[in-house]
Amino acid sequence: MANKSTELNPPKLFKCPKCNKGKFKSQAALRDHCISLLHAPHCEKCNRDFQDLYGFIQHSQSHEKRTSTVQAQKFDVATKQTKTSKLAASALTPTKPSDKEKALAFEQYLIRNIIFEDLRARCHPSARLEKEGYFQGVASMTKSQKKSKISIREDDFLKSPKLNLTTTKRLAIVIDCEMVEIAGGQQTLAFLCAIDFFTGEILIDDLVKPTEKVHNWRTKISGVSAASMDRACAKGEAILGWRAARQRLWDFIDEGTVLVGHSLHHDLKVLGLIHANIVDSAILTSEAVFPHIDRTQRLKRIWGLKILAKELLGRNIQGETSGHSALEDTYATRDIVFWCMCNTHLFQAWAEKTRDQEQERSLTKKKKKIERKQFLTQSFNDYGSHESEEILRWSDIAEDCGWPHPNTGYDPWSD
Repeated sequence: MANKSTELNPPKLFKCPKCNKGKFKSQAALRDHCISLLHAPHCEKCNRDFQDLYGFIQHSQSHEKRTSTVQAQKFDVATKQTKTSKLAASALTPTKPSDKEKALAFEQYLIRNIIFEDLRARCHPSARLEKEGYFQGVASMTKSQKKSKISIREDDFLKSPKLNLTTTKRLAIVIDCEMVEIAGGQQTLAFLCAIDFFTGEILIDDLVKPTEKVHNWRTKISGVSAASMDRACAKGEAILGWRAARQRLWDFIDEGTVLVGHSLHHDLKVLGLIHANIVDSAILTSEAVFPHIDRTQRLKRIWGLKILAKELLGRNIQGETSGHSALEDTYATRDIVFWCMCNTHLFQAWAEKTRDQEQERSLTKKKKKIERKQFLTQSFNDYGSHESEEILRWSDIAEDCGWPHPNTGYDPWSD
């Protein structure tokens, strides 16, 4: 009887949209198949193949927008019909989705799961995060972290909420904060932006009213001024304090959410937030350039968001004289991480080219250091002779110290 039942009701098999192989007994098996063979997705609606997941996501989102517009128009017509005829209302019973719609919905679900698993696999280990300045808990804070210029006390840092199966949180979120300066040169939160990593939906894009007196709004970098803050507060559009901003963020995340950002430890510090699942585009790209640096050692250099956007995406950002746009930076960070995930060979080629440039720069720096040392030695032996035309400058000393970067002028405040 069992054999007959199996013959009459064979188990449901899942089909790969790329190679048409249809012998997978579960969604997980199909997902593993797609990941292992890097099969690009196929759009059932317009019968089009895509070379990467990122292109397919943008394409499928355009389909979703068109579908939602058509559905909204149909709903408007239906509403008018209900007012004039009960008979028309009875005809508006929703129909079951077709097999093609089910297949498309499953494919989108599958693609999202593949991307999320890939993203989660790229989360940095705690040893790397700690070396790059992330707070992993008050007990693990180093002396340098305790002395960092943030206005939040150590015991005010809190971990993200626990997983709760009764509430649905976002799988991955990209965030960016803008800071202003208060007493003692400390930083405090003045703007918070958060978007959904998959859909790009804007979740938070608001000014945050500092709880302390601001000494320097740093408008040319932060884009925040006293006037803009006063207007937002008068209209009730500003978040009142960093604690309220952190609570707003908790509406969308829990400990299982992947937080994405660029030099994200600066943002988490002004939010008083401790989080484990982190993908930092600054660390991601630097590790590709320096793959042999152990996770217990600090990375030699990180690249600014503006440079990465230009070199990887061909996009110019942070060009406004009135300050950075947190929303623009957030989308750039998201797209950089997407690009690195979906363009493995191009990402590797960029890393190799950049590594060669760094080695050449390091050799040039060593050569200059030797020449400078020889010059100082000669000057001392000549008792201050001014015959040599070479001059020691403060910029040379700053270059030896590694800040700001001689080619990029990178300053962590700018991200």
